[in-house]
Amino acid sequence: MKLPAMVTPPAPAIAVRLAPPCVGVAVRDSRKTFANIRARRAFTVNIASADMAVDVDYLGIVSGHQAPDKLARLGLATERAAIVDAPIIDRCPISVECRLVHALPLQDDLPLEHAR
Repeated sequence: MKLPAMVTPPAPAIAVRLAPPCVGVAVRDSRKTFANIRARRAFTVNIASADMAVDVDYLGIVSGHQAPDKLARLGLATERAAIVDAPIIDRCPISVECRLVHALPLQDDLPLEHAR
């Protein structure tokens, strides 16, 4: 199934295991990226350069539900990753290809002290 390239900056993306390498990302279930990751069972972590800060901010604020063409609006080109069925952003100097191994629901109602 061909899905549109959707991008949202997850915060944070953290290493959760070294061997085999595994990262953890947090994506709200209301985001189009969440549905795409579930459908593809894959995603990429694109590490942006400092000169992309404004673009990354826009990608995090504007939902793909509101602007399905948000990558094109920024002039960001994507290509299919070499190993997984997910996009990589051409301008990002580092892209890590990932397969979905485990999904864990997160609580939205955690007290503030748990978010520090």
